[in-house]
Amino acid sequence: TGKAVVVFETLFQGETEIASHEDIEDEGQTVTFTETPKIGTTATVDGQHTAAPSGEVTIVDVVAYSGLTPGETYKVSGILMDKATGEPLLVDGAEVTAEVEFTPEAADGTVELTYTLDASALAGTTIVVFETLYSDGVEIAAHADINDESQTVTINPKCGLLIQKTSEDGVLEGFTFLVEGENYSESFTTDGAGKIYIEGLAPGEYTITEQESGLTARYEIPAGQTVEVTADQATTVEFYNALLRGKITGHKTGAEQAPLAGVTFGLFSAEAAEFTAENALATTETDSNGAFSFEAPYGSFQVMELATLPGYLTMKEPIAVEVNAGSVELDPIANNQTIVHISKVDAETGEELPGATLELYGPDGTLIETWESADIPHVITGLPVGEGYVLKETAAPEGYQLAEDIPFAVEETSEIQFVGMVDEPSPEEPEEPDEPETPDQPDTPDEPTPTVPQTGGSRMALWVGALFILALGGLGITLILLKKQNKL
Repeated sequence: TGKAVVVFETLFQGETEIASHEDIEDEGQTVTFTETPKIGTTATVDGQHTAAPSGEVTIVDVVAYSGLTPGETYKVSGILMDKATGEPLLVDGAEVTAEVEFTPEAADGTVELTYTLDASALAGTTIVVFETLYSDGVEIAAHADINDESQTVTINPKCGLLIQKTSEDGVLEGFTFLVEGENYSESFTTDGAGKIYIEGLAPGEYTITEQESGLTARYEIPAGQTVEVTADQATTVEFYNALLRGKITGHKTGAEQAPLAGVTFGLFSAEAAEFTAENALATTETDSNGAFSFEAPYGSFQVMELATLPGYLTMKEPIAVEVNAGSVELDPIANNQTIVHISKVDAETGEELPGATLELYGPDGTLIETWESADIPHVITGLPVGEGYVLKETAAPEGYQLAEDIPFAVEETSEIQFVGMVDEPSPEEPEEPDEPETPDQPDTPDEPTPTVPQTGGSRMALWVGALFILALGGLGITLILLKKQNKL
């Protein structure tokens, strides 16, 4: 980082150099690798990391930076944080902040921030300074480590008794403690930082006991403590409240109430609306007996099934649970399986068609089951939800055609799902036609015999007769002529 690289070039034609550019001062050929800006701090009061709880104090925060560009303007801003709460420190209800603009002459250096505040009400408070570095209004570096001792200043307790309260869930305010000593008995309540500071106690032995209240109902009450208060220094005593816990138990069953192992459940807050493993307070799996359990602090929760076994349906709604003393036993949680009825149907009658050999293949192409159809639907339970199933007929009943494959999906429902395959009857073979019979030969017709018209016949008959006679006469003449000619 911080280095400048200059690019040199040489141009060749074949093996011959014909031009070059090698100017070490050429800014157009220069690339500068800059260091990422960083800051670190040291906060002190008069060079110390502690201060007395009396009057005004000034915290000097020396911010060390590196990787900045000389000549540019930067701004560093800071805020005082209360280590006990992780929140900004409030003095008279206001945050304590500081900022300064500066123009570095070099990439590395330091700049100071100062914070002036009244520490008289901050006895026993540990202060941590957070800083952020900006360039043109854009954050370029930050130092915000609540556990960094170099950024920490502690305001010493006053002479007296400091009670410091912490709890598992971070609740600090409103806990009541009874302080008892010789001729002394007073109750005090923690502030927002979980503190009680008691001044003016006479030196001697005191017993501090946390009192039960509505606030403590969900916590374990720690045992009381006895301490010695002296005149020359403050005495600090700490109390920690762990959350009371109860147990949630449940039992998961499948078909015929058989226990289901390996089912995943999650524990969620009462306000949760999205039920995923990432949002769960805790997750667990059922054991070989179908049992599962959660340990949870007292309060309201929800239990939801996150993942079940293939072929089973998950819960649709979470179970609300109130955890208090003892154990909470959930009602048995039953998992329904998917149910698929597969029918082989006669296309003409619509009735179940026995005698077909059927195969069912899963989405990955593996054979799941083979069976022969009967006069009732074939039932398959526990098919995993999803698409890509295929029903295939490998042998049709006699007199029927093979049906085409049927793809189908298994839906996530406890209702019966139906899959039907229809077989068409085989077409009838056409009959062979009979040989045609040979027809009888027709009889030879008789020669017609001319008849002479009878006298008294119709006029038409007379004309016909006359014409016939004339024809015969002509024939005779012709014959005679022929004969005569032959004689010549």
